[in-house]
Parts: sequence; structure tokens; C-alpha cells
Amino acid sequence: MAVRLDNSHFGDIYDHWGGLNDLNQKKIRVLHSLSFVDDPTRMLRAIRFEQRFRFDIEKRTLELFQEATPLLDEVSGDRIRHELDQILVEDKAIAMLSRISKLGLFAHIHPSISWDESTKKGLEKLFSDHPTKEWIEYLRLDLHRRLIQGAYIILLMMIQPSDIQKVIKRLRFRSDLKNNLTAANHIWHNKSSLSSLSPGEFCQTLEKYPPLAVYSNWITEEKKDLREKFKKFVYQWRHIYPETTGDDLKQCEIPPGPIYRSILQKLRIAWINEEINSKEQEKQLLENILSKIS
Repeated sequence: MAVRLDNSHFGDIYDHWGGLNDLNQKKIRVLHSLSFVDDPTRMLRAIRFEQRFRFDIEKRTLELFQEATPLLDEVSGDRIRHELDQILVEDKAIAMLSRISKLGLFAHIHPSISWDESTKKGLEKLFSDHPTKEWIEYLRLDLHRRLIQGAYIILLMMIQPSDIQKVIKRLRFRSDLKNNLTAANHIWHNKSSLSSLSPGEFCQTLEKYPPLAVYSNWITEEKKDLREKFKKFVYQWRHIYPETTGDDLKQCEIPPGPIYRSILQKLRIAWINEEINSKEQEKQLLENILSKIS
């Protein structure tokens, strides 16, 4: 459509393709039958505009859409990721992702990507969550990165470990998101073993992972006990360290080496597990440890 701006015809509308009528009827329509063939990413854009404006994809356009869906297989990961980036900043991102799934596009982005109620609930929690100061201090991320990368993680972290690297390669994620997603996927598929760890072991295990991977799993976790463990790790356990230092161990005439780390870890775990709760108890435990290695 075009609008004339010259004086004698100011405001006259030129609408050779019926665009104004489509706007009035709230319809999304392609200009020609090869539109999706020329650029398959237009299917993702059509869904974005449909949901944003509460329009409907017109019947013939939807038929062309469904015929062209397999063409997404050949679209580069960069271009698909760009369209997904645009979707994830939208207010109706979840509705758009649901529509993508319903129309079968995820299977052509990568066959291992799925959409279910668990993923939807996780994204709803992510987008509505207002992290406490403890989580903010732990994450050290701006709002945009927390939401966009967090959304990708929640969307994809439940994929089988054998497929996660294939999805990362397909969508050509940057190294930071790649690392976060790989870690989150590992946490997700090892939750049963995490649940059985003592607080000290749980803390030391989670410290190996990027904060956003931990946060994404906490957001999606439905078991109260495990959620509480994640929270205690962030609020309390990760800040606990023994009073004994490496210098103290030197004074005990222990040669420097990996054994220092092992001793300090044992002391720290004891504190986190509340097996000791005073400096004197820590000293006694240290003496016990040293007696076994001397």
C-alpha cells in the first residue's frame, strides 16, 4: 500500500494487493504463491505478526504455509535463530512458540525440539519471575540476557543429551549460550542424583555449572525439596567456607599440592552439612584428617 502526499491527491491510498481489506479483516496473507518458497523464514514472521496483532493466517496462505514447511530444513541456523530471537522479545512469545509447534515448524528446525506443557510452564515462570537480590547477585546478568538465553535454555534443555550438541550446531549458538545450554541439559538429566547429594556435595557440584544453567533448572523444577536445595545453594551454602587457610596448612608442615584443596573441601563440606558449627570443632576435624594422612 502507498499513500499520496502531494497536495491535490493528499491521502489517496493505492492498494493493488488488497492489503487494507486484509487489515480490516485481521488477516495475514502472502503477496504471491511462492512467497514462502522464496523465503521460508516468512513462516516464522507470519506467526509472529499473527499472534502480536491477534490476526489469523488467511486460509490459502495457511495452505501454502503447510506446503512450504519442509523448506525450513534447508534454511541456515543463523537465519532461523534470528527469527527466534525476534519472537523471544515479544510480549506474546509463548503464544508464538505454541503456534510454531502446532503448525509443525519445530520438527523442521530440528526433529528433537518439542513443545509440551512442562516447557510452556517453565517459560511462563521465567517471563514472570522477578529474581530476589540473592539471585541477581548470583546471576550477574542484565535482564535481556537472562530472559533471552534463559528462554532458549528452558525450550531446549530437556532434549536428550545425545541430541543437544546437534541442536546447538543447527542454530549456531554463541559459546556462552552453548555452554549454558550444555550445562543446563546435564543438570536436568541428572536431577535424581543431585537430589540424593548432601548439602555440601550439592553445593560443590552446582558450583561447576554456569549460574544461568542453575537458575533455569530452579525455575522449571516442580519438586519442592529440590527447589529448596537450589535456593539454599544460592542464598546460603555457596558463601560458606572454613576458617582454615592454605597458610594454616603450611604451618602444619604439609607439603603444598592438591592435598590442600582436598582438606579444605572436607572442612567446607562439614560446615555446609552442619557437621561442625564452631572454630574449635573445625580444628578437631582438621586434626582428625591430618592424622589419617600423616
